[in-house]
Amino acid sequence: MNAKKLVVLGAVLIVAASATADLRSDTQKQFDTYCAAVKNMDGKEIEKVLRDICAPDFKFVPTKGPVVGLTEWIGWEKMQISMTQSVKAVSLHVDSMKMGKGTATMKITLKYEGMTKMDPKGKVGLLKYTATSDETMVRKDGKWWITEMKEDNSKTMFNGKSVG
Repeated sequence: MNAKKLVVLGAVLIVAASATADLRSDTQKQFDTYCAAVKNMDGKEIEKVLRDICAPDFKFVPTKGPVVGLTEWIGWEKMQISMTQSVKAVSLHVDSMKMGKGTATMKITLKYEGMTKMDPKGKVGLLKYTATSDETMVRKDGKWWITEMKEDNSKTMFNGKSVG
């Protein structure tokens, strides 16, 4: 390979790495905004953030249970807020990202800890939840959208006891 081809290939790789870093950084900022809304138990802000980053046809695929669309997922979030006394900590982290032509995949980790009820008539207790997921993003009309979140692994503890 001649020097000119190497320079062009190097430039393409740098641009691709930069685009991945930018998307990863932008996505992490959106996740941080989501986490702040969860910590503040702000249902309107949670919905706004989720609608800003998730495609209208978004699907959450849990390890157990039915596939859930965006509107139902937002409903779950609001129900959880109504049963939560306080959120001690929440984080959503982009662990890795790979980009393709108009698509991206990422691995994420969610950690949550808060004082909540496991059912509306139950007592408040410490809920700890950790999950890893694979997310798919698609670029539509110049904007990146999360189209699917597939849960890989999750662990739920309530007052130190495993749930589910």
